[in-house]
Amino acid sequence: MKRILTTVVILSVLAVSSCKKDDDAGTSEDPIVGTWKYTKVLVDGKEGTPLSDCEKKGNYVFKADGTAEDNYYDDVNTACELDKGTGTWKKNTDGTYTGTFKDAEDDYTENFTLEGNELKIIDNLEPIVDIYTKQ
Repeated sequence: MKRILTTVVILSVLAVSSCKKDDDAGTSEDPIVGTWKYTKVLVDGKEGTPLSDCEKKGNYVFKADGTAEDNYYDDVNTACELDKGTGTWKKNTDGTYTGTFKDAEDDYTENFTLEGNELKIIDNLEPIVDIYTKQ
């Protein structure tokens, strides 16, 4: 009788712990979470001037807690300088994303779309699209 009771208890514990694992497997983070590397720029729908080695260092980092980094590199004279922005991101009801950042000089907002493995920033004032690829 003790063996049957022990077996029932062990099986019950295993059943409960396996259900918890199944529930945890159903959760997933937002597809924007991760590091996105600056890969190219489109002007009027066509690939623009290739990025410099300095510009290629640029990336966005989106974290699951809703914080984000904008690591923008720019050629200044002969140096490659980082202009880092930190802030937050949110997913909009239409499936797009908005990031609000602050760097050393400005507060700014970026609007993002995801298309497969590409993160796109569309400039509303000019026909320019910056494209980042998930790393």
